[in-house]
Amino acid sequence: MVGQQAADGQLVSRAEVARLAGVRRPAVTNWERRHADFPRAVRSGENEYFRLAEVVAWLAGRPVPSGALAQGEALGTTYGDRVRRKLGAAPVGTGSAPSVLVEEASQEDVVKLIGPLAARVRGAAPMADYLSLIFALLLLRSNAATPPPAGVDTADAVRRWLRFVGDAADKELRQRGLQPGMLLSVMQLQPRRDDLAEVVRLSSRLGPAGFRRLLDLYEADRRIPPRASFTPPGVTRLMAELVLLDADGPVDVYDPYVRGGELLAAVVEASSGRGGEVRPVLFGRGRNEESLRLAGVNLAVHGTSAQLTTSAGAPWCDHRGRERKAHLILTNPPFNDDETGAECEVGWTYGDPPAGNANFAWLQHILDSLDEGGRAVVLMPNNAAVSERERVIRKEMVGRSVIECVIALPPQLFTGTPIAAALWLLRTPAAEPREVLFLDAGQRGVKKAGRRTLTEQDVTDLVRAVRAWRSDSVVEEGVAGSAGPDRIELNGYSVHPSDYVSTGSARARAGISDVHGKLSRLYHLARDADSRLGELNLDRLVTGLSNRNPKPWKRVPLTSLCQIQAGPSYSRLGAQTRTAQGTVPLVLPKHIRDRRIVAAGDELVGEEIAVRLPRFRLAAGDIVCVRTGSTGASALVTEDQAGWLCTTNLLRLHDLDSEIDSHYLLAYLSSPEVVEWIRNRSKAASAVTSINVATLGQLPVVVPPEEEQRRIGIALTVLDEQIAAYRELADTTRRLHTTLSDHLLSTPN
Repeated sequence: MVGQQAADGQLVSRAEVARLAGVRRPAVTNWERRHADFPRAVRSGENEYFRLAEVVAWLAGRPVPSGALAQGEALGTTYGDRVRRKLGAAPVGTGSAPSVLVEEASQEDVVKLIGPLAARVRGAAPMADYLSLIFALLLLRSNAATPPPAGVDTADAVRRWLRFVGDAADKELRQRGLQPGMLLSVMQLQPRRDDLAEVVRLSSRLGPAGFRRLLDLYEADRRIPPRASFTPPGVTRLMAELVLLDADGPVDVYDPYVRGGELLAAVVEASSGRGGEVRPVLFGRGRNEESLRLAGVNLAVHGTSAQLTTSAGAPWCDHRGRERKAHLILTNPPFNDDETGAECEVGWTYGDPPAGNANFAWLQHILDSLDEGGRAVVLMPNNAAVSERERVIRKEMVGRSVIECVIALPPQLFTGTPIAAALWLLRTPAAEPREVLFLDAGQRGVKKAGRRTLTEQDVTDLVRAVRAWRSDSVVEEGVAGSAGPDRIELNGYSVHPSDYVSTGSARARAGISDVHGKLSRLYHLARDADSRLGELNLDRLVTGLSNRNPKPWKRVPLTSLCQIQAGPSYSRLGAQTRTAQGTVPLVLPKHIRDRRIVAAGDELVGEEIAVRLPRFRLAAGDIVCVRTGSTGASALVTEDQAGWLCTTNLLRLHDLDSEIDSHYLLAYLSSPEVVEWIRNRSKAASAVTSINVATLGQLPVVVPPEEEQRRIGIALTVLDEQIAAYRELADTTRRLHTTLSDHLLSTPN
């Protein structure tokens, strides 16, 4: 029996649960989404984990199928038995503190692949060409044809090896029905033999997660526009789970607008966790050969292939596109595309799409492509649900019950566009009127670097809601609503969830609860700050000022006390380097407040960017100063901020001399006289003032004895802690006032 002590112990990732249970990772996701009693994930920063004891207890009730029993396992063995055996029969979670097992992933390999190694191999070639080499190796790995670079020890031999890889990859592409193109890219590279061997070694260990990171990097380097950019991973997982919700056995799955193959690959991942219950046969059409090549590699990494074809124009204008039928369709077509195919003779079932916007051409084409009883999941921009120009088409679609569900997604999910989107779940027409399910996920996801990402828990909750709806079960209040044709008519045939989901009350209650809980924590922090201030004995501290001996005090230039370094140039660390999938926070002037670095983490770069800029990674005890604009503000870097990156508009003070205390120096730099000194010496460059390294280095610093420095530093640091605690307390109280007033003053339903 697993007790409470274990429940409070070890945390495990989904990948670790899969390893311990002896299943593939998608099987864990499948258990989670298909069984309401599966343990809920807990958050740790941006990651999600499960309590190992809860997982073991749940798995104890799941016998291993007879065909999946390992050697030595008797009939009736449960997955829980298997996990306990792998843990060595020791009590689970008996440690004194929780631990997190490292997820088995290729994170370090990816960082190595796209760090300095990439720069050496590609030379002057674009990053996309270097990534094409990795993609070629992955493609060849799928048929065990990766050639080792043995004996490649001259420039000519390197060229021959690259040509061999490019030719072999292009041959593999042709065998998959795709146009070649790898050779041209890899021949642009200028690698050394040792570097080639490392690329081959690291590429051989890449899996789907590592490939997805490379795919996102390829997208950024190629500056792929929004109409062709890749669907975010959280959205692909959600779409795949929804489209396969009731699938069984062999089933055709079709994507009529293939981007990087991410949706079809997500179907493979989702189906692999169902023990062979679903066997998808994949089809796809794309607008250009480059994206189809990437899709082919993506599917090869997932151990499968698809029938992929190109379509120069709209698929409804191509007889092959019109003739393609499938039981399941999922796709992310270009939003608000102006290519409606007006020149084509198309008999639109639900009404002619308006000129210049193909949203409802896509929706109708997808409906026409469904086999009888088939289903589709389609991404649409929010305006498709409410636009007046398509009102008549929506009326016909509602009247024929082809819209099963609409899910409003959070804004800022997609690269290059802030447009909010929704998922439309479609079905073939029904004879009788049916209600439509509406789900509001607009507040879901986590925000990183200006973009939102759906979490595994978000995906699980939404899939469960749709499953509950199909089984006539109750769906959570404040998240879901439903409406029949009559009510939808009253709303002008809007099918946006905000018109049908009563989220205000539920969100207000949740918001009030969250803010109230945070207030309780902040009250404790404020009291702690008050206690520390009381312990200082300010009266004695101030009285002691008159008794200080000025002789040991000295005045020296700042440059003699530390190294002063300007942040990297914008070309090396500009907005183009930032990504929601990044792991390294940036520190910008906006993050410096009350001598602290606050709220950093909203601007991120990938580790591959950070490893190229080691000189600009901050260390605990460093001081950062604003050098442009509102100059003079400074902050101390703490232990948990070590490794973050200093940005362009900051100066970094590091390697402080042993005779100077960092807290004292921060206090000195923050004094009104010094801030005024810095601003007076800041030069105007255009409309923006700035101070350079040489000028700041001339700042005269008054240096008292070390004991005096520590006393001053401690006293002012305690005051800073009190300022921060009460400022956050005041900000949170204002939030509670706003949330509570919205709730109390809202009109009753």
